[in-house]
Amino acid sequence: MTMEKDAGGSKAELEYQRDKAQTDYARHDYSYRNMKNVYVITKDAVADRWQKFHRLFEDVKIMVSSKFMLYMRRRGHMGKVRIKDGELKLLVKINARSVDAKQNKAVTDLKQLSGGERSFTTVAFILALGEFTENPFRAMDEFDVYMDAVNRRIATQTLLEFAREKSHLQFVFLTPQDLQAVEDAKRHLAAARNSEPLLEGFVKVVQMRPARPN
Repeated sequence: MTMEKDAGGSKAELEYQRDKAQTDYARHDYSYRNMKNVYVITKDAVADRWQKFHRLFEDVKIMVSSKFMLYMRRRGHMGKVRIKDGELKLLVKINARSVDAKQNKAVTDLKQLSGGERSFTTVAFILALGEFTENPFRAMDEFDVYMDAVNRRIATQTLLEFAREKSHLQFVFLTPQDLQAVEDAKRHLAAARNSEPLLEGFVKVVQMRPARPN
């Protein structure tokens, strides 16, 4: 008995403990291998998704900058968007048209632009981003603030063209300005080369009543 106690138990008890340990090891080894397999599959899937994400991100950067440049050209400006994902910064470079060509300088600080140029740049950038937004409603409030009559007409016309191209979406544009820019934009849009006239009821104007006197 003393020898069995010193050995940790009888032969039968030791064999039982051995068999139990082997069974536990086999069970844990099976679980470990399954978990390792899941880890490897998950790791490969995450790496594949990150690769696809970066490809998509690069495509979006190129398309946003391309669309932004396209919209800015409608006002005779040059624009470029550069997204530095490492620093999470958005760099916008504008070359606003000047009467004197020698004064055309690249602008990276939007504060250097006039109020109208800054507002039009904002509209162009929002529309460029809108190409990749899937929500069915788009709303833009006071988009034409600080714009002169020419900028307001071009911005409104650009918005109407974008809305016509995205006819499956609904757009709401709010402005404190008079509605002449809307009529001018509709007229220029209808007179544009290779442009179809807007359908009846495509633009619905809802004018708010003036505030009630106190």
